[in-house]
Amino acid sequence: MAFRVADRADLAARIGLTAARLGTAPVDVVIWTTTPWTLPANQAVALRAEFRYVLAQSGTGAERRRGLIVAAELLEPSLKRFGLGGAAVLAQFEGRALEGLKLQHPFQDRQVPVVLAEHVTLDAGTGAYTPPRARSRGFRRRAALRPAGDQPGRQRRALPARHPARRRLRWMRPTR
Repeated sequence: MAFRVADRADLAARIGLTAARLGTAPVDVVIWTTTPWTLPANQAVALRAEFRYVLAQSGTGAERRRGLIVAAELLEPSLKRFGLGGAAVLAQFEGRALEGLKLQHPFQDRQVPVVLAEHVTLDAGTGAYTPPRARSRGFRRRAALRPAGDQPGRQRRALPARHPARRRLRWMRPTR
């Protein structure tokens, strides 16, 4: 799953790139989840403070169309998994450089922040999404996350009943 960077100028300043070097291609932070049906309620994207991340631009020559932010160790496996050819690394930085960066939710009209968390590992993915009411355990700082329920014990629907993403997410629910 990819979360698009909302403010490219902020990203460039955080990682020491000029706007010209960053280019005009969209930039996405790539995350993983084992529970994709919970993505509509996502409140943040978690990165590990001390991990090295790269901003890589996929494609070659004039075909460079997309910037990807992934953990440096997982760049090659990620490119292979996404079916992308080579990539040029534009910048390397630690996860802490992106704390507070705003990202666009993949299928809702809202933004989520990048937070730092110790539960992010390199064995399964490069970053993790953060569900509502995430506990502060594992987080270096408390994130101001919106609660998932209107009242204690009453879950709020994350998506309207006829939202197109519901059809996409229906097949991802586990079978009992």
